Amino acid sequence: RRFCDAHAKRVKRESARIDEVVQVANVSAPTNQSQVDSAIHVIFAIDFSSSMNTNDVKSRNGKISRWNAVFQCVDSFLDRQLQQQGQKAGDTDDQYQKCVVSVLIFNTESQVLMNRMQLDGDGTCVRMTLKAAEKNHKPKGGTSFSAGFHEASILAAGSHDVNNDRVMVVFLSDGRPGDLQSSAPPDARIPMQTTYRCFGKKYRAAGRYIEKMQSNHMHFNLQLVCLYNEGKEWMEYLAKRYGGTLHNPDLTLDEDDTITRTAPRQTRTNITVLMPDCSTNTSTDDVIEMKVKSSSTIIREKYENARAAGKIISLTASTSMQSSSIRSTFDSISDSVTAMRTARRQERPVIVQADSAMISYEATRMVLVKGASGNKTFAISSGETPNGRRVQISMHPFAQGGLRNVYRMREHTPDSNVLQVGVAKESRHDVKYQERLSFHLETAICQLRAFQYAKSFNKAISKKIENDATLPTIKEITFLCTVVYRLKAPSYPGGFRYLAVENELSGPYQKWNNNCGFVHQSECIECKIAQAFSHFSYERSKQQEMVVDIQGSGSIYTDPQLHSVGKLYGRADQGTSGFEMFFETHKCNFLCHLLDLPDR
Repeated sequence: RRFCDAHAKRVKRESARIDEVVQVANVSAPTNQSQVDSAIHVIFAIDFSSSMNTNDVKSRNGKISRWNAVFQCVDSFLDRQLQQQGQKAGDTDDQYQKCVVSVLIFNTESQVLMNRMQLDGDGTCVRMTLKAAEKNHKPKGGTSFSAGFHEASILAAGSHDVNNDRVMVVFLSDGRPGDLQSSAPPDARIPMQTTYRCFGKKYRAAGRYIEKMQSNHMHFNLQLVCLYNEGKEWMEYLAKRYGGTLHNPDLTLDEDDTITRTAPRQTRTNITVLMPDCSTNTSTDDVIEMKVKSSSTIIREKYENARAAGKIISLTASTSMQSSSIRSTFDSISDSVTAMRTARRQERPVIVQADSAMISYEATRMVLVKGASGNKTFAISSGETPNGRRVQISMHPFAQGGLRNVYRMREHTPDSNVLQVGVAKESRHDVKYQERLSFHLETAICQLRAFQYAKSFNKAISKKIENDATLPTIKEITFLCTVVYRLKAPSYPGGFRYLAVENELSGPYQKWNNNCGFVHQSECIECKIAQAFSHFSYERSKQQEMVVDIQGSGSIYTDPQLHSVGKLYGRADQGTSGFEMFFETHKCNFLCHLLDLPDR
């Protein structure tokens, strides 16, 4: 009965509050309309039910409650946005839209903790408000999704007069909704209930409020974070039904906690791993055929001939299932907001899921080469049969980067044996058909350039330590190289889907630095190598370039980014400001001194 009374009061308040929001917007609207038009409104709807008190989130300092973990991650989100906002200040080439943040909590009723607070300066006011809200509220009661979405729709109404309004709702819950049926519809094409009854009274269900926001806002983005599997069925349905993105992180605060908590889940597969050919060195989108076979094509043909002759029985290898932490989930959401603030492209709605069904495709492999004009391009190797390969791609990505969704991938021989296990990467945003290859070229060129710097780094280190037995063993570093698989997919523009493919890394995955100034402060040798390498690349290029975003497993890295004086390496190249951000947090270690790098 208390639930019904609370819900009835909330429904009664809706019309009055929407009128008030519109009146305030009309009265206080700035005269400079472009300032209003450029605002992104991020609404955090956080579950306030009693289960959020559970102390089962693993952190470096022991277990903390789900409530505290979420607020720490929202604070990290704010810090990340403020940091990037500061870097974009004064950059007239990139219209970086302003961001306002609202926070609401819900159980069987809802409460607004923060209403359209603008991120500006160092964000002290916003972050102090958030900290006070975390401290002064203790989760209690049950869970009603309609309460959270209802309040979110009221807050979103404050953006409705904006011509180019962009609203993101980050909806987080750890339980099954008490206001919805026990089971979600089995297919997202089946409409969900539009109302529910409580003690004989009828109320609107959560889906009605989502539909309302979708119809009222030109650019509406829904991010659903499921902290506990009890509510996953409904969260997954809502993501599919309303084009949202579902995140299902582990109950760990940071990636390091995920790594130390348990060994990666292992699966054994019959496999032969083929490394892409990095020896071949793009700006055109032309698909051409090479007249010389690549080394990978030759290896593949040798494999098939050997298997046909009965000379290969089986090879075994292990692949690890990567998991994500709560903070990395919020980092991914932050990347989505950054994309909304800097671009006009629509993000693809996806469900981020560790394991999902595999879909089969016919595919053609393309490699990075130097074209006739001297520019790098992706080309079909001589001897490659168009659509002659058989691959499987996971239905849902298992991870997200700043620009790409990451899928599991398997390639099969004609007799259905696994030939290669890898990961396939695709843009998080809709890409024009004309840009289908140029998007992947940015990544491939960065990886090739980083690979070249890594060879120089290995050589320089080797010269220094070969006669000094007191130094620890320094493993040679390398970067995975990218090829593109063109999948036959009639539902995609042009009839094809283009994915960048790499071998899957095994073992713990670690990010050592990023392209926004973050530098991991671990004292382990792997961390020191990564930071020294970034510093080395800057000096090796005579202060013209720097390899950052160093991440991977052990000494094998993937997905690097380069900063350059001329901003030559795509949309994430931050130029000289990228150099400055790195050196603000970098502390030279013994490897920097060993290589005689200047202390900056």
